[in-house]
Amino acid sequence: MRRYYYVTPTSYLILIKTFVGMLDNKRGFIDRQIKKYERGLSQLAKASSSVAELQEKLTALIPILEVKAANSAKMQKEIEIKKKFVDQTVSECKVEEESAKQQKSLAEAKNAECEFALQKVIPIYEGAVKAVNGLQGSDVTELKGFKTATPPVQLVAKTLCLYFHHKPAMVTGPDGKTKVPDYWIPCKANVLNASLLKLLKDYPKDNMSDELVAQINPVLEEPNYADAVL
Repeated sequence: MRRYYYVTPTSYLILIKTFVGMLDNKRGFIDRQIKKYERGLSQLAKASSSVAELQEKLTALIPILEVKAANSAKMQKEIEIKKKFVDQTVSECKVEEESAKQQKSLAEAKNAECEFALQKVIPIYEGAVKAVNGLQGSDVTELKGFKTATPPVQLVAKTLCLYFHHKPAMVTGPDGKTKVPDYWIPCKANVLNASLLKLLKDYPKDNMSDELVAQINPVLEEPNYADAVL
């Protein structure tokens, strides 16, 4: 069956109204799209202008950047040269530091050795001072009156001759052939006198040479130099 559709004035008016509404919506949509594209074109124009300005600035900065790059390269070369000098200086300082450490170790060892020697010498020195302070002129006269010197007296004579720089006399030894040093003879002749006590008290003990100390030490360690023997 065929269906018939009748267009009445009311339906025709509704159609026209619907068409007008759709037309308005489409126009609004098109207007919004146009404004959107206009804003986009405006932003593109601004961006293009900003890019042009930046390009001009970068073009102007290129010579400055080239100069700075050259200065940086020059500075880098100078830094490399200075770094080599610094490295060399550091290396030399390390060598000097090692040398200083060795010198310090040697000094500490020498100081310990001197302290040890000092501990041995102090009692001897104090005993010698006490002995010198207890001597009298009659003791020197009595000692000088000895015709022959016992081994302990020989050591005392040797010590005095070394202190006052008198060489020993060379005499014939017990075998009758060889010559041996005798300190008793020069001691009686040059040391045992009235001024001996004053010379001993005023002796410059703090200015003794290393050579004299090296000569005196073995004598002081002799068994016949012990207090009990003397």
